[in-house]
Amino acid sequence: MPLLNPSQIHKVLSNSGVSPSPRVIAPPGEEVALRDLLESHDLSPSNLLEQLRSLTMTADSDSTRLKAVDTGLKLNGLLAKDDQVNIPVVNIIIKDSEFASINPILIPR
Repeated sequence: MPLLNPSQIHKVLSNSGVSPSPRVIAPPGEEVALRDLLESHDLSPSNLLEQLRSLTMTADSDSTRLKAVDTGLKLNGLLAKDDQVNIPVVNIIIKDSEFASINPILIPR
């Protein structure tokens, strides 16, 4: 079987429409948009969702599948992050000169 060089492989992939996107490399001191960096490293929303789906369906451990489902629910807005109701804390301070050292609420009347 003859060996293919990388340019031949890239040409075949380009013709088929599945060529990987080129990596974005920023010159030193120049900023590149985060979205461009994510896309160039195959971290586009589409790729990430495909990975999440794969983990949900075929992960080896239950904890990995559960975390993938949890992430999917959060992305769909079905599982809110901060859904807890903050219960107010009330402190009652009773100052009475007759009972200086003991809280009068604790003394039976």
